[in-house]
Amino acid sequence: MQIRERKVYIRHLNCFGRKIFNCLFPALVLSFCITGCQANENRSLLGASAISIDETGNAISDNDMGTEYLTGAVGVPMTQDEISGDSNGSLDVGSNGSNANDNAADGDGIGSSDGNAASDSSMEISDEEIPSSDSPVALLPNEYSFDIKDGGDTATVVFGGDVLFSEGYAIIYSIARNGGTIEGVIDQGLLDCMREADICMVNNEFPYTLEGAPLEGKTWTFHANPSSVHYLFDMGVDIVSIGNNHIFDYGAIGLSNTLTTLESVSMPYVGAGRNLEEASRTVYFNSASGIRIAFISGCDIEGSDPPFTRGATDTQSGVFRVRQDELLCQRVMEAKASGAFVVVYMHWGLENTLELNYLQKNQSADLANAGADLIIGDHPHILQNLDYVNGVPVIYSMGNYLFNSKTLDTGLIEAKIGTDGLISWRFIPGIQSNSTVRMAYGDEKSRIINFMQSISPRVVIDGDGYIYPNN
Repeated sequence: MQIRERKVYIRHLNCFGRKIFNCLFPALVLSFCITGCQANENRSLLGASAISIDETGNAISDNDMGTEYLTGAVGVPMTQDEISGDSNGSLDVGSNGSNANDNAADGDGIGSSDGNAASDSSMEISDEEIPSSDSPVALLPNEYSFDIKDGGDTATVVFGGDVLFSEGYAIIYSIARNGGTIEGVIDQGLLDCMREADICMVNNEFPYTLEGAPLEGKTWTFHANPSSVHYLFDMGVDIVSIGNNHIFDYGAIGLSNTLTTLESVSMPYVGAGRNLEEASRTVYFNSASGIRIAFISGCDIEGSDPPFTRGATDTQSGVFRVRQDELLCQRVMEAKASGAFVVVYMHWGLENTLELNYLQKNQSADLANAGADLIIGDHPHILQNLDYVNGVPVIYSMGNYLFNSKTLDTGLIEAKIGTDGLISWRFIPGIQSNSTVRMAYGDEKSRIINFMQSISPRVVIDGDGYIYPNN
């Protein structure tokens, strides 16, 4: 199924149909994941027999490389001929620039908007419905076809920031309280932008796993029920970045389960993998009109040695760690040489501050010089400035999108891309509040745009959010 066909199918489910889909989804995932293999019925939720924690707090799995691959691929692989073209207010930093940081270092969510943990039986899932980490699932292809919705020759690509469906945190309870669907926590204006885009991308800031244990010594650790992956489709998401500092929160087994979960539902991902080759892999989307878009993701936060979030190597799983960015720039150059419009989605910077760190400044220039066409940043949990670096558009941080209970300015980036490159890009303001996110209108929209203008001296943002160089 092509990306556009899959998105249209999900978008046109009515409310009743969506609830049926939600109920049946775990069984569908399970059926796919365990075909041809015997599920391990005796695996405990903590996976004690399969995982241990070493003295650094890193999880060590009996089979760190994860699953064996099936022959063939899941998704819509392209043939070589096709590839070649032959065929507010803010509790943290808001418009006033204050920094309250009411939830400690990570700025992460709480059990519910009022701070009280909640439970909802509809969110529970049995062991038998969880894709096993040793279930054989094919590595997804890195070439996809997509249709331009309006039949024209301009692709619309939309980007959001941090998304969190972790057990025990505010968003998953908010979904349960608001009808059990994504429409209860994201308003129609933003959903329309995401679903009607030709390609939509967000940062998946957590592992999908009910196995493993939180890394010892790490303050904020997340993990989501694998059944929650369907919320990505409900949002209209077509590709996720998992190159972040929480994807390894439950160690190697948690990352392995995440890869298995995403692969079982054919959700493309970038930024982490079973080894460095996978973690640094570029994913391409190709339209019949000749538009080729490359997506690359890297993570350069956590300067400790060793970091909590393990970097992938030739022989072990982890994120594409890019504090030294030579390989990252090589991947950009390779993508550019293939004729692609190159998007780099970076996990970088410091939390809860408008101040850019040296890596953001240096690496944005390195990426621009290597051939990146658009740079999207996240990790600081708040919006940071818009910029042009050597002519390349950059937003240094998208901030939280659907992440916690705080009141924060947020938004989407919408890029219009043609065969000759970027046609336009704009910032679509939104507000995260009370564990929901909504589009900003009127005075709120103007306030957020004016705030972004005030911190972005090298760009001009018009009243509709369109962004231009400030020559």
